[in-house]
This record gives sequence, C-alpha cells and structure tokens, in this order.
Amino acid sequence: MRRNAFLAFSLLTLMATVFVAPACAASKVEYRANGKVTTYDGNQYPPGDPSSVVMGGEWSLMVKGGVPDFQLSYREMNLISELEGGAPVGSVDHFKIVFDSPDGVNPPFMVDDEGAWVVTGNFNVDKLAVQPDGSKVWIHGFLSPQGGAVHIYPGGGLTLDVGLWHLMGTVKLMK
Repeated sequence: MRRNAFLAFSLLTLMATVFVAPACAASKVEYRANGKVTTYDGNQYPPGDPSSVVMGGEWSLMVKGGVPDFQLSYREMNLISELEGGAPVGSVDHFKIVFDSPDGVNPPFMVDDEGAWVVTGNFNVDKLAVQPDGSKVWIHGFLSPQGGAVHIYPGGGLTLDVGLWHLMGTVKLMK
C-alpha cells in the first residue's frame, strides 16, 4: 500500500514537472513596476497657466513574453471651464490610459542604454468627464488611440508622453 502511494505520488510529481512547470514558466512576469502619478510635466497649454492640476493617481506595468500590460489612472481638478467643455471650476475628471498595441516601428517594450524601461506604441484613453450640469459621463476612447511612450527610470521616476498627455510620477516598485 505504501509502495503504491509512493508510486502514485512520484507519478503525480513527474506529471506536474513535465506539464505544469513549462506553462507556469511561459507566463512568468519578466518585469514589474508600479507607482504614483504626481503632476503634469509643464508642457501644458497655455504654458504657465494650467487649465487643470493632477490630484493623484496610480500606474502599473507587467511585462510577460515581451508584451507590456501598462495601465495608468489619475484624477485632475478643473481650474477653468473653457478648455474642459464647460465643466464646473473645481470639478474632478478621471482618466485611464492603457497600452493597446505596438506602433509597428518600435518594440512595445525595451530597456534603453541608461536602464530605463520604455513602453512604446498606441494607448487608449478613457475619461469620466464632469458635464456643465455637474453630472458625469464615461467617454470610452476619448481622443484614442494616441501614440506615445512611457519611460520608467531606475532612479525612481516615470514620464508619460502619450498624445496630449504629459504626466510625471514616482516609482514604488521596479523589479
């Protein structure tokens, strides 16, 4: 009885090693990072007179098989209403920016000569917009897709330059 149990256990271990381990290895995360969204980088219109300020946000990156899964969400407070479609001053819009596809020219993920991680391609932008009456509406694909790049620096910073969006952030985890 013990011998049969030992053989069954050995066979089960061998099958797990042969069939399960390669599947797990294939889906192994190669790169992982996350952090906070802190501010616009200053390239706003009009220069020196921003229409909104970043109220905070989060971002994350996981790379499996060379394919990036990048997501960034942040909130911005409207300081004026003209450029925001009549949104009330002081109202808060929410944005989600997600890597969608390669651009056909650059690799979707690479590590540059300085050690920065770079995600390049097309990004989708969704917006939860405050309307003039104070109601909110999700605008899926708001000005999407947008081409651009995200740089994550080993020293602890993030820059996102995607279409009209120029954001900066911090890095909590990078491995």
